[in-house]
Parts: sequence; C-alpha cells; structure tokens
Amino acid sequence: EVIPDAVFHRLTFFLIAVGMIFLWLQVQILLTGLYVPPSGVAAATTANLYSNNNVDMSGRFGNTGFFASASNLIQEGAIKFLDGYRRNTARLNVDQTVGEDLTMQVSTMYARTTNYPEMSFFRLTRVPAGIDLLRRDSRGRLFVRSNPLNQGQQNHNPLGDAENLVQREDIDRYLGSFTSRYTPFSWLDFEGNASLDRRRDNFFTLFEKGYRVTRTNQSTAYLGSYSEGAGSDASYNFSLSGTARQNNPLGISDLQTRLNVRYSFERADADGLSASGNTL
Repeated sequence: EVIPDAVFHRLTFFLIAVGMIFLWLQVQILLTGLYVPPSGVAAATTANLYSNNNVDMSGRFGNTGFFASASNLIQEGAIKFLDGYRRNTARLNVDQTVGEDLTMQVSTMYARTTNYPEMSFFRLTRVPAGIDLLRRDSRGRLFVRSNPLNQGQQNHNPLGDAENLVQREDIDRYLGSFTSRYTPFSWLDFEGNASLDRRRDNFFTLFEKGYRVTRTNQSTAYLGSYSEGAGSDASYNFSLSGTARQNNPLGISDLQTRLNVRYSFERADADGLSASGNTL
C-alpha cells in the first residue's frame, strides 16, 4: 500500500532529526578531542611547525616608484621524521619616469625552495589496529616489519623510509624583466622589452648500506646506493618596436595610417647532469 502523506511527512522529519543529531554528536567529538585516530595514523603523525612570514613595502620618491617584498615559508608537515618543505622569496619592482617622454619599469623575483623526502601513505593505511610503528630493536632501529603476523613485502613499516631515507632537492628560480617606452613626438614612439627566466635544481638520494627491507629478492636497497643530479633551464626574450602614426595623410580626411616595425629574439637553454652508484 501507498504510505499516507501524513505518515510519510512525519517519517521524513524523523529521519532528518536523527541525521542532524548524529551530525551534532560528530562535531562535538571532534571539538572535545574525544576522536581517536587509528593507531597507525596516530603513531605516524605529529604537530610540526608551520610558519609563513611576509614583509613588503612600497613608496614613491619624485618620479621613482617601487615595491619590495620578502617571504619565508616553513612547512614541516604532520609526519614524523620528515622535514617537509621550505621556500624563500624576494621581489623588487621599480618604475621610473624621465621627463615626459621616457618611462622605464624593472621587475625582479628570486625564489629558493627545498624539498625533503615523502612517505608512502599506502602502507600506512594497511597497518592493523594495535601495531606499534615506533617500536625499536636492541640496536635502536625501527622494526622494518611492524606486523609480526604478516611477513610479506607490503608489511614494510611506513615510518622506516621516513627515518632512514636521506634525500633533498634544492631549486632556485630568477625572473627579471625590463620595459622602456620613449615617445619623442606625439606621432612616434618606441618600446623595448627584455626578460630572463632561469631555473636551477640539484638533488641527492642516499640509501646507506644495510638499509632494511622486507624481502631481499625484490629490493636491492640494502646493498647501498647514492645518486645525485643537477640541471638548469634558462630562457631569454628581447623585443624592440617602433610605431609611427599619421592622420589625414595627403589631405585625405577620415584616413589614418600606422607603420609598425618590430624585432624580437628568443632563446632557451637547458642542461643536466646526473650520476649514481650502488653496492657502496
């Protein structure tokens, strides 16, 4: 039989009320700290530093205007034994007017970042309840097999890599541009642009000899290895243009003419070098 409208409406309101009460209880659990995350997640996470500082200033002195800024970001992340991410940035913009005919703008930016190793969250989601990921052996090392009931390769302690893998990547980048416009006459102007974009990076990864693995027939990390590399990219752009205008040439009304002359140059360079060794 079809549910009467009155019963259907009451049932709907009842389900909505139950849902709202359940949602309110979940919010209270989070706010009061009663929520307890799974043991694996609780062991792997921690309260690390997050700091983002910025300072900037701007002003004008006569025909010169400027803007300068600097920032520093430290993000250590929420995983134990990992150092996270760092970034430092500086910027400077200057505008200059010379008389009424010449203007110039300079813009520069420099940034440097540092990346540290990441962790495999897949293994962390497979840690059963009650497993102590921070337990150590007689030599002070984390147990590579955190679950004694499962000796397979996927039983690797996810915090093992976080504590023992030595890895770092440094990247720095510079952006600079210069623009100038010269208008000697109302019917003639010249404009020049130049820009540079340069990026450099270097990295290294170290697996010390004796690096603990779960199965030696599927991994050679325990033999020890080291790899290092560096690379750089740079692009250059330059352009120069001139524009001449003429209204009503040869006495022809409602006729406008314009002559544009432009030269541009572009170049991109890239290089890289890497080396590695194993069984060290």
